[in-house]
Amino acid sequence: MVAEKFINLDNVGFVVGATRGEDIKLVREISNEKLFLIPGIGAQKGDLEVALKYGINKDKIALINVGRAIIYASSSLDFAQKARERKQANLKKK
Repeated sequence: MVAEKFINLDNVGFVVGATRGEDIKLVREISNEKLFLIPGIGAQKGDLEVALKYGINKDKIALINVGRAIIYASSSLDFAQKARERKQANLKKK
């Protein structure tokens, strides 16, 4: 696994896609407490709960890449409400 080559470097994190939760778990097991960037939530149907369960480190930190549907929910002052509505709609589709 490529991740194994970089485990001992202090200034390295990992990009691990949310569409394959078992990969997040596997990389977390071998990577100690490295920071993860996790894309694939939203249009790609990645599982947010699995991404959080295995992706966060001991400091409870992971970077979750927000999906297009949420990012572009609105460009007005109602962005927070529209983004929340899109998120809820995506959760109901599962």
